Amino acid sequence: AARAQSWAWQFMLRWRRWAPRERQHQFYVAIADPAYLQEHKVSRQIRQACGRIYREGQVMVRLRGRGSGFLEVKWRGQRWESSDPLMVCLSGRVPYHLDTYWLAFYEIAWLLEEGVYAAYNRRARARPLPEVHLA
Repeated sequence: AARAQSWAWQFMLRWRRWAPRERQHQFYVAIADPAYLQEHKVSRQIRQACGRIYREGQVMVRLRGRGSGFLEVKWRGQRWESSDPLMVCLSGRVPYHLDTYWLAFYEIAWLLEEGVYAAYNRRARARPLPEVHLA
């Protein structure tokens, strides 16, 4: 019951109505302060959650971009971290179960809004910093 009322659940339902068969989403981490991200080990928190969210049935969750520690193969086998902003990527590989995909979408939205952003916003209120939220 609490899940059905949560902001993250409503966010997921809006996306699902808009693109019900979508199989890839990127959640950009809206915290622009690299010192905060590093000091509070945000990448590690998200990476651990991605491991818990990963679903059997070909639904994959990964953290990539600046500060993620994820090395991508770029050119001639060389690997380095992407210069893209830090993001959580969710993708479904055919065949995958749509309900499982959308449950993972909800869990990522909840992790960012109720976990990462809520902690950042508590700190931001004590200083003159703008709050961050999922759009």
